[in-house]
Amino acid sequence: MTANPALVQTFQGELIPAPFANELFVLRRPKVGFELDEVQTRNGKWSTTGALYLSNIRMVFVADKADASGLAGFDMPLVYMCKEKLNQPIFGCNNLAGQVWPAVNGGGPSGHLPPHNFKVLFKEGGIGTFYPMFYALCERARKADAAARQPTSLAQNTQVVQELVHKA
Repeated sequence: MTANPALVQTFQGELIPAPFANELFVLRRPKVGFELDEVQTRNGKWSTTGALYLSNIRMVFVADKADASGLAGFDMPLVYMCKEKLNQPIFGCNNLAGQVWPAVNGGGPSGHLPPHNFKVLFKEGGIGTFYPMFYALCERARKADAAARQPTSLAQNTQVVQELVHKA
């Protein structure tokens, strides 16, 4: 999780997240609420409204306007999220709550820094489309991250080298 991700302005004047290489934004949900704790504000919490963007790599919240402390958004890598839970209360709006580790030295799932609690409030609907996509993208990102962390075996490397030599 990082504060104030890079944003670009569209021709319509809207600020949207600047995409990473090989990143594809698949969904945008405007007018959602966002709450995050343990951040550097006067009361240690951040609560505002804005737009939520979902990609194959991350979930990005962009506030309608920056607050007094300068916070304008948060970038949350899907592989840094944990304990996500869909809440559908009888009274109130549907929301997605969970935890996300900071994307700094000592952060992340294997770091020593604790995760932050977050909540995305779907005040005008839209969770029925968002949640299945979010869940599927989280699973794909976690599988890809786990595969990237697996050391390649000597047998696999030898086989690749043999195939390259054979083709030459």
